[in-house]
Amino acid sequence: QYRPRNAAGFVAEALYFSAKGDPHTAIEILEESNALEMETNYEQAISLYIHLLHTVGRKQEAYEIAEEIMKEGIVTQRHSLDLIQNILKKSTAGNT
Repeated sequence: QYRPRNAAGFVAEALYFSAKGDPHTAIEILEESNALEMETNYEQAISLYIHLLHTVGRKQEAYEIAEEIMKEGIVTQRHSLDLIQNILKKSTAGNT
């Protein structure tokens, strides 16, 4: 079975469910599709995933992933960096 190497479609689908007020389904889409391991649009997928985890109360997990992503330096797009840094700031400020 062919699996795309581009996470864009899965990110769009996750955004759709998130906008409908169903972040849990959005998280499932990103996890089950392997969007977090795809080459293209990885940065959008991982930053959305971290945001969604934080939104549903999985804040420690979101913080740990965000911290690791920043350490590795693999996210370079401004919007994705801003989103990840915002989660880290909230967590370190006690606003988790």
